[in-house]
Amino acid sequence: MYRTIILCGLLGCLMVLPAAAQGLFATGFEPPTYNAGESISGVDGWALLSGSAGQAVIQSTYVHSGTQALGIQQPPTGGTSAVALVHDFATWSNGVLVVQFWAMPADNTDATGAWIAVEQDRSTSKRSALFGFRSGVLAYNNGAGWVNSTTPYNLGEWYKLTGVLNYDTRKWDFYVNDVLFASNLGFYHSAHTAANNIRFYKGTNNVGMAVDDLQIIPEPSSLIVLLSGMLGAAGWLRRRV
Repeated sequence: MYRTIILCGLLGCLMVLPAAAQGLFATGFEPPTYNAGESISGVDGWALLSGSAGQAVIQSTYVHSGTQALGIQQPPTGGTSAVALVHDFATWSNGVLVVQFWAMPADNTDATGAWIAVEQDRSTSKRSALFGFRSGVLAYNNGAGWVNSTTPYNLGEWYKLTGVLNYDTRKWDFYVNDVLFASNLGFYHSAHTAANNIRFYKGTNNVGMAVDDLQIIPEPSSLIVLLSGMLGAAGWLRRRV
């Protein structure tokens, strides 16, 4: 009887997994979870590690799709301050993980930039991939340090930025608007063995960026391995029931 219950539970997981596995986390920053004019800090799992609440807000002026997007900006009361905004997700350590979002840069001079980092345990010394905007050009980390490309970006234009991270080979590829931009890049830190959070960051003097349509997605072949394992467990249990 006990094994029958487990078998039914596994089969139930198989039925719902394809829908749930569309992403470890995904958001378009839309209502009712997110409300325009309000800080994102403390909402839907987001945590502001540096900067003020008014520097990471939901806004409706610059939007890629829907009616709202995230704005990462300078303090609305004046002055300058860096922003570090993180979100955790279920740990991923094998196979391929895709981190994808749309971003609109608002600064093309600051060298510190505005970008995303894929991290482990919210640690700045356990990072795999970093990519975004720096000094007016598209930039990424190649395993040894930042690489500022020769490709400029336009202020006020939306860009689809995608990191495809292979945790079996510890390499990753960077795509811009679905076109391969840089490939076979090494993970930044050797201490990074799994991903469980992302970090959006903007430097102290950077004006910021808008972010929309964020997805953290296990790549299909990795899901097939997971599904196969679950099916194998279900079959074993069936034989023993």
